[in-house]
Amino acid sequence: MGFGFVEFASEEEALQSIKTLQGKLVDGHSLEIKLSTKSLSSSSSKAPPIDKSSKNTKIMVRNVPFEATRTELLQLFGSFGQLKKVRLPKKFDGTH
Repeated sequence: MGFGFVEFASEEEALQSIKTLQGKLVDGHSLEIKLSTKSLSSSSSKAPPIDKSSKNTKIMVRNVPFEATRTELLQLFGSFGQLKKVRLPKKFDGTH
């Protein structure tokens, strides 16, 4: 199914949301959540080395139903802390 990214203001909020929402059913789909390790600024095809000292505040959410909206993810993850960004990648036809 689909996927999305949620970025929190702090690492603690991101980790708490992962712990609580892992496997939660949304429209019949079980969410798979993990910390995102890929940098947006990376120009190489290889994943950059993970810097353990940096704070991980971005999580990747897999198995998001295609019917899910940005607002629904904001509501779901917003109860765990202040969100910096929610992003649902789009296909060329404009759908999620």
